[in-house]
Amino acid sequence: PGGAPFAVISEGLWRRRFQADPRIVGRNIKLNRQVFTIIGVTPAAFQGTLDGLTFDLWVPLTMQSQLTGSWNWLEDRNSRPLDLMARLQPGVTIEQAQAEVRTIGRRLELAYQDSNRRLGAAIVSIADSPDGVQHILGTLLKVLLVIGAAVLLIVCANVGNLLLARAVTRQKEFSIRLSLGASRARLLRLLFTEAAVLAFAGGALGLLLTAWMTHALELFLPPTDLPVSSTPGGVQSLGLLVTVVLSFATAILCALAPAAQFFQPDAQQALREAGRSLSPGVRSRGLRSVLVVCELSLSLVALIGTGLFIKSFQNAKMAYPGF
Repeated sequence: PGGAPFAVISEGLWRRRFQADPRIVGRNIKLNRQVFTIIGVTPAAFQGTLDGLTFDLWVPLTMQSQLTGSWNWLEDRNSRPLDLMARLQPGVTIEQAQAEVRTIGRRLELAYQDSNRRLGAAIVSIADSPDGVQHILGTLLKVLLVIGAAVLLIVCANVGNLLLARAVTRQKEFSIRLSLGASRARLLRLLFTEAAVLAFAGGALGLLLTAWMTHALELFLPPTDLPVSSTPGGVQSLGLLVTVVLSFATAILCALAPAAQFFQPDAQQALREAGRSLSPGVRSRGLRSVLVVCELSLSLVALIGTGLFIKSFQNAKMAYPGF
């Protein structure tokens, strides 16, 4: 304890405070009136071990007492302020590691019954950790994902209904195509292509709005002295992949409604008759009614959920914690 006065700084601090000095290693800095020697700079991608917080400096745990003026945690078995993080070896499952950690916990309980009585250990993934922003916002984000999925289904029903109405007015065109030898699969590909253009255009617009939307989340953060990390403005590769998959699935959903008329047993005859009369058939009207009912039902659920969220947010803002 007290014998490792070394520090590692972040790349951001290295650039802001030390002007990216290439000779930074070996330079001394003073922290809480204690002299520390800088021995390294972390990469920009490393934000620390607590999700949602960005740190600029790290020191060995053995310097905790000198920096804080408190007792040494490492010499007190009743002090448990630390989180242990580990990386599993290749081929080792969480269940195998859990069994080993439980064995260690039982040995510690037998060896130190005063401080470790009825205390065990458990291994969880970072996503399930009780510390970090993923624990604070995990439930909220899951609920928001459900609401987002409901809104997406509403949009799919709406666009599908519009495409179905457009397909009804194009029945004469479709009947001509069928008469000239176009197959049913050819018309289905045409409808899917048109829906895909709309879906991927919407996905591209969503990607453009992502940077603004993520930065807007900072407006909801309460005032705090903690080094809360700013939300990323770019689109990660996983987000891009999810957007492409969702756009493809949306195109399929939107194309299902107008494509349903081609799944009739006698679709060609029905299209020719509709082309001559230019009036929507009973099947099209029934399908549009079903889509409207789905839209209204999902919209009602989304509106109720949004209203509850707004009410809860107002109650949280007016809550008085007593300090």
